[in-house]
Amino acid sequence: MRNKRPLLLIIMVVSLTAGIVRAERIYTYRLSVGQGPNHDYSTINEAIVAMNQKDPLLAPDRLGCIEVYPGTYQEWLNSNYDGYNNLPAHCDLLGKGGPREQIVI
Repeated sequence: MRNKRPLLLIIMVVSLTAGIVRAERIYTYRLSVGQGPNHDYSTINEAIVAMNQKDPLLAPDRLGCIEVYPGTYQEWLNSNYDGYNNLPAHCDLLGKGGPREQIVI
């Protein structure tokens, strides 16, 4: 009879790793960017400005998320350019609502 312990160990490690990879972040603040009235903002930079004004401010225990829906966004995400802003610390920028090919920044 073969020893089944290595197989069991592999299954346990894969199960634990899958649980870690699938863990979702919990966001205190969520803003949406998209074309049309169902979104909070029409540009990513407007959402960045709004995220920077949240009270209390973003922190390791207060995360923010800007969800970007399909569309073309002709913007700089860098404060080196006049009128544009850096994505704040503790904030994620996520593509949502369609194939990634439909979200162009």
